[in-house]
Amino acid sequence: MNTLEPVTPSSEEQPQPPVRGYYIPQSKPVASRIVLGVLLVVFVIQILYGWIRYGALMGFNGGDIRVLVELGAKYDPAIYQGEYWRLFTATLLHGGVLHLMFNLYALFSLGPLLESYLGPARFLAIYVLGGLFGSLLSYAFTDSVSVGASGAIFGIFGNHRLLFPLPACVWRQRPRHSSKHALHPGRQPSLWLCGQCTH
Repeated sequence: MNTLEPVTPSSEEQPQPPVRGYYIPQSKPVASRIVLGVLLVVFVIQILYGWIRYGALMGFNGGDIRVLVELGAKYDPAIYQGEYWRLFTATLLHGGVLHLMFNLYALFSLGPLLESYLGPARFLAIYVLGGLFGSLLSYAFTDSVSVGASGAIFGIFGNHRLLFPLPACVWRQRPRHSSKHALHPGRQPSLWLCGQCTH
C-alpha cells in the first residue's frame, strides 16, 4: 500500500507578506551640486594661478605650497595676525588631484541624500560649520599648512549616520509602479522606507 506524503508548497507558491513602509518626501539636491561645482572651479583657479605665477603644474598628489598659501590655505602665522578668513577659504582648496577626487566622491555619495532630507539651507550650514571646525582643530593641533574639505565631509558623514542609521538596502528611490500610492504624490523625488529591510 502506497502512502502519500504531504506536499509542501514551494516558496513561489506561498503567499508573500505585504510590504509595509512609508515615503519620505525629498527636496531636489541643488546646494550639494553647487558645492561640487565651486570646488572644481577653485581647483582650476589653483592650477592656472600656479602655472602663471610660478610655472608650476598641479601634481596628482601635491602642488606648490606657495600657491596654497597665497590663495588662502590654513597658514598659522597669517591667521595669528588676523586673517581669520583662511579658516573658511582653506576648505575650498585642495593639495592635489587625488585629494580633490576623494573629497568630490565623498560629497557626491553623501551630500545629495542628506540635502534632500534636510533642505539646502541646513545642508549648507552643516557643510560650512563642519569645514570651519575642521580648520579650527587643525589650527589648534598642528602648525603645518593645510587645505581641503575633509572637515566638511566628516560633518556630512556624521549627520548622515545620525539621520540614516539603517542599512543601505532600506533607503532607496520610490518605486515607479507605486507612485500613485505615495503620501506626497506631487513632490519628487522621495525615499521609500521598507519595513522588511530593518536587519
